[in-house]
Amino acid sequence: MSLHPNQVLLAPVVSEKSYSLITDRKYTFKVHEDAHKTQIRQAVEELFEVKVAAREHHQGAVKPKRRGFINGPPAGLEEGDRGAQRGLRDRDLRRGGRLMALKKYKPTSPGRRFMATSGFEEITKSEPEKSLLEPLTKKGGRNNRGRITTRHQGGGHKRRFRTIDFKRTKDGVPAKVAAIEYDPNRSARIALLHYADGAKAYILAPARLRVGSTVESGPEADIKPGNALPLANIPTGTLVHCRRAEAGPGRAHGALGRLGHPARREGRPARRPQAALRRAPPRPPHLPRHRRPGREHRITRTSRAARPAGAAGSASARPSAARR
Repeated sequence: MSLHPNQVLLAPVVSEKSYSLITDRKYTFKVHEDAHKTQIRQAVEELFEVKVAAREHHQGAVKPKRRGFINGPPAGLEEGDRGAQRGLRDRDLRRGGRLMALKKYKPTSPGRRFMATSGFEEITKSEPEKSLLEPLTKKGGRNNRGRITTRHQGGGHKRRFRTIDFKRTKDGVPAKVAAIEYDPNRSARIALLHYADGAKAYILAPARLRVGSTVESGPEADIKPGNALPLANIPTGTLVHCRRAEAGPGRAHGALGRLGHPARREGRPARRPQAALRRAPPRPPHLPRHRRPGREHRITRTSRAARPAGAAGSASARPSAARR
């Protein structure tokens, strides 16, 4: 089937994986379903005026199977031991942060059936950084007067608060992931960062963040797990986490961890300053209807003798028909 080069290449694929391949000078496109490899090569070379060194073609949404080890096969492992290779590969995937291991229990009781807890295999350090700890006192459900206002609170193991850097304001300073730690105050894992200038900080550890990785924050940071950028600098389709919003109109931002300067939406009028707003006149106090201004009501009360004949309540209003 003869296709024009513009018909062969439909659109570029925008995803986190495709952006990570750009560093290796690999580009991903969505192509026509009837185009073959030779047509794809010719279309790329004609439209972009480049020389294609190699190409890979995947049908539909089928993903290639992951093979081998992330850190390479361990020393001393024989090539024919398939079971040991599979078990070590799964363990290596979990330790690398790609999979969070779950501990499943035997159904010894109805409560234990289908129960699963974290395996804590991704944690690499047991003691926290002392310079990033703060005391955390227990309230026990009491208010400032010492009275119990919330029941069923109290007890438990003593905790210390880990100071988490949510803002990520150290732009342009690279940091190395020193450890993945457990935080008793939240369900997410935290990562200890050692910055190049000697500072230390905790951040929420995203998926696929490993010990030894280098992370950075700022508008010029790369698109990879652990980096923090303003939303305007993150391509569409990228998975983000730890989105933070600031108070005020037009200040909603999000990133892989940190936010940029507040940006106004296009087409939205600027908000007037508070001093320029007109104040409504004060409302008059509530008054009964007969005492409101502009309503003059004269209340008179007449005696029974002064009422005209036939008025309501008069005894001699009208003779009865029997007396006629």
